[in-house]
Amino acid sequence: SISTKQVLITAWITAVFFFILHMQYQLYYMTGALILCLVTGVLYEKNRNIWGSVMIHFAIGFLPRCLGVLQIIEG
Repeated sequence: SISTKQVLITAWITAVFFFILHMQYQLYYMTGALILCLVTGVLYEKNRNIWGSVMIHFAIGFLPRCLGVLQIIEG
C-alpha cells in the first residue's frame, strides 16, 4: 500500500514537471498547471478513478480555450 507521504511526493514531482512543461506560457498559466496537476493527482489517488481528473482538466483547460475565455483574460 502506498502511504500518504509517497502520494504527496509523487504529486509534487509530477506537478513541478508539468510546471516546467508549460514554460512557454506566462507565470500564472504555469502556476495553474502546477495546481491543476496537484489537485487531479490527489483526486486520482483518493478515488482511484482517472475520469474525475479528466473532467476537471476538460472543464478548466479545454472549455475556456474553446470559448475564448483565455483570449479575453490575456487581452
